[in-house]
Amino acid sequence: MFFRRLAPLNDRRLTRLEAAVKYAGESPVPLEDILDAFIRPSVDELRTGGCTSHFLRLMGRCLQEPNPKLETFLVGVFAEVVSSFNPHFLRALPGLPAGELFWRTSFMFGTLHHALYTWSSFETCQFASMTGMPHTARLTGEQLVRSLIHYAAAGMRAPFSSEVPLPS
Repeated sequence: MFFRRLAPLNDRRLTRLEAAVKYAGESPVPLEDILDAFIRPSVDELRTGGCTSHFLRLMGRCLQEPNPKLETFLVGVFAEVVSSFNPHFLRALPGLPAGELFWRTSFMFGTLHHALYTWSSFETCQFASMTGMPHTARLTGEQLVRSLIHYAAAGMRAPFSSEVPLPS
């Protein structure tokens, strides 16, 4: 089930990244274009019904509960995506250590997963009413994509502090 849902999603990510690389030519791919290539296919998948809040909940649970076989499988499913995206992230973010990129992409992935789950169940999500913020209408898919890209880009571009040394 994971492979059936994740492999086509990752293919769409890689296709979008390839198009962004081609469009950029010799220049680094702009960070927002890299993030768009990663984020948009997930939102499109959810918007078209290819992914459901049930699958997102299952995925979240599997990521939280250790299962060596599943972890090995998921590493394999995402290996090409990681190896394709990371060099472009590093080129778009000069001076960012690879170890820091690992954490920033982990934060981005967690944010994406949480946002997708919240968006997919917005009408019944108690988190929306719990925030103390005025309850607003659900974002459109495009608004969600743009908001996630802006948020992730800010986090990716945050200054790196060498005061907290990364493991070697």
